Amino acid sequence: MTGIYAIRHNISGRLYIGSAVNIERRIASHVLHLRKGNHKNQYLQNAWNKYGESDFVEYPLLMCSAPELLFFEQRAFDVFCKRKGSDSLFNTCLTAGSRLGTTMSDLNRAKLAERMRGNAYTLGRKLSAEHRAKISTANKGNKRGAGHSPSKETRTKIGAASKGNRYAVGSFRSPESNAARRAKLIGRVLPEERKEKIRSKLLGHVVSPETRRKLSFALTGRTDIGQHLRSFNRTRRGQPLSSEHRAKIGASNRGRTRSSEARQNMRDGWAERKTRLSAALLKERNI
Repeated sequence: MTGIYAIRHNISGRLYIGSAVNIERRIASHVLHLRKGNHKNQYLQNAWNKYGESDFVEYPLLMCSAPELLFFEQRAFDVFCKRKGSDSLFNTCLTAGSRLGTTMSDLNRAKLAERMRGNAYTLGRKLSAEHRAKISTANKGNKRGAGHSPSKETRTKIGAASKGNRYAVGSFRSPESNAARRAKLIGRVLPEERKEKIRSKLLGHVVSPETRRKLSFALTGRTDIGQHLRSFNRTRRGQPLSSEHRAKIGASNRGRTRSSEARQNMRDGWAERKTRLSAALLKERNI
């Protein structure tokens, strides 16, 4: 039942007027808060506390569609104010759908500040270990789509929406920003648990040929790759690998077979590097 409703004090005849898409649910919410003593309208709450629930009656004033709610609510305000004056209403704001121009009392301000301060729902209450474990379990994983596998069409839409850097297209970080990021990350050590999670997630992961083609296409034409690699090599230069790191690299490469194409690419790469080094040496010696 959609429309305008009223909460009337039988003795004084004062009304609280409101609008709702579901009048029954909204009136039930008002009554619940009034019974608890925390209704948002202090005037209505004071009258309820003084005279009791038996002196109030709740009823619908008129039915209308949802788009017409604010119009008829404003009409109700105007009619009652014209006939009986604004004192005939409990409402503190006589503009439908707005609190513009209303002034909150010091008492309400203090109550609002106290309610918003800290953990209002479990203030001073210590949660048991079992309770904390339940909250942690409930918050882990994909709660909204747990056990749900998106369709191929949905995955295609998500992929299309996620392509490209929409928020910083064509923008580049300043040298100061890059320096700040580097300073923040230098010396950062991941905990062993985090390292193990990353390792177990990547272990055995094989990049599909389609993904390889996408990566190759995305990197084609980029001119900052060499600069990035040189910068990375400078940061790693002079840092010897630990024996544990060397052992991991050896174990991961042991028994690995490369295709003839990969071997040829490696040979070509080493030959190109040797040529560049020779040219650099000749240039230094002015030969």
